[in-house]
Amino acid sequence: MPTPIHTKYTNQILGAPRDWNVEKHGRCAGLPICRTDDPYLISYWKFSWRERIAVILGARIRVCVASTIHPPLMLEVMREGEQVR
Repeated sequence: MPTPIHTKYTNQILGAPRDWNVEKHGRCAGLPICRTDDPYLISYWKFSWRERIAVILGARIRVCVASTIHPPLMLEVMREGEQVR
């Protein structure tokens, strides 16, 4: 699984939702994010070499949102800090 990483832009850690049930859903690790002045929460992720090769060979990237209402999402490939909004 790709690993969320801290960057020089990280200014907040998102924790588990208030009603998170560890027994039912498992551990919810903190997510390092950059909260911007716009309505964006930006997180950076690091892929292992094995994961990178798997994607090149056709593996899919799955996004799982712990919510019944799916928020707008955007996935981009970019270097850290390339375009922080």
